[in-house]
Amino acid sequence: MRIVSFPAGWHPYQELFARAMRAYGIVIEPGMEFSNRSLGENADSIDAIHFNWLEHLWAGSSLFKRIRAVVGVRNYCRFAKRLGKRIIWTVHNHAEHEGGKWGDRFGFRSVARAADLIIVHSRWSEEYIQGTYHPSGEIVHMPHGNFDGFYAQGRSSAKVRGRLGLTGSVPICGLVGGVRPYRGHELAMEAVKKLGGRVRLLIAGPCLDESYRARICELIGSCPEILFVPRRLNDAEYAEMVQACDVILLPYQNITGSGALLAAWTLGLSVIMSDLPYFRELRPTDSAAGLILESRTAPCLANAIEQLLALPTEVRNRAARAEADRYRWDELVTPVARVLGQWNKKPLPAVVS
Repeated sequence: MRIVSFPAGWHPYQELFARAMRAYGIVIEPGMEFSNRSLGENADSIDAIHFNWLEHLWAGSSLFKRIRAVVGVRNYCRFAKRLGKRIIWTVHNHAEHEGGKWGDRFGFRSVARAADLIIVHSRWSEEYIQGTYHPSGEIVHMPHGNFDGFYAQGRSSAKVRGRLGLTGSVPICGLVGGVRPYRGHELAMEAVKKLGGRVRLLIAGPCLDESYRARICELIGSCPEILFVPRRLNDAEYAEMVQACDVILLPYQNITGSGALLAAWTLGLSVIMSDLPYFRELRPTDSAAGLILESRTAPCLANAIEQLLALPTEVRNRAARAEADRYRWDELVTPVARVLGQWNKKPLPAVVS
């Protein structure tokens, strides 16, 4: 079976999922040009289409462009079904992180209704998709896998800290990844300031909004406890930034799923998370691997930081790795592979338009 996956510019998640599926004889490759013409030209060589982050398919600078793109996604799905192609949707988001925009609900509904298989990473997400879109296709719960085999060993933590100017023995909390409002940077900065120099905060990643970057710089001011590295990180740099920290902060306002959580555990870092449905469902078996905030406030976050850092480093790291081991791809993909195996036995007949 050959599947093409969108977006075509692959995320680490898509690469790891594809690797795991190869053991079942299922080939997943980056998608071709996203157009009906390209789909028609390549129809004989593919069996299914796999959608991941849907909202990028209709991102546009104007309402007209968004409308046109959303309608295009619907028509693409209809054309794929007429060609007898299966459609898979992995639900990474229920809407854009900064809140839904026009077309989100229509676009998500179009794919949900066309999908033969919907993969969700939590039971909470499964309930949401079922109750919101009432899809006719099968829904499979498959937790998000870890990042074993993806992040290579980079520079040592000491060398990375030295290059960043993070010298000394003061523990470092990290917010690593895209700098966006929903991630809770303001809350993290307020909590670190309350700790009065007992910890430092590393914020590293690309800013998608220049005004938000300016806002972060304004809030940091001349605070020596906060280091801001506003630039795009490659995969190696991302791993190095995470490993340069003692604790990773995920004080998100909202989230559907979180690759950052699994990345932190994979790299041996414990985490502090907001009290959100997804994080509650992935509550670690050992609190040394992570804490869930009782309330999303600066005093609560500051207390959680101190509580976690009071544990020995090796205890935290060992607990984090134990959590990562619970999310091995070769075990997680089994229910998905089972469904795809059934498709091979009973292929959809092509429908001639």
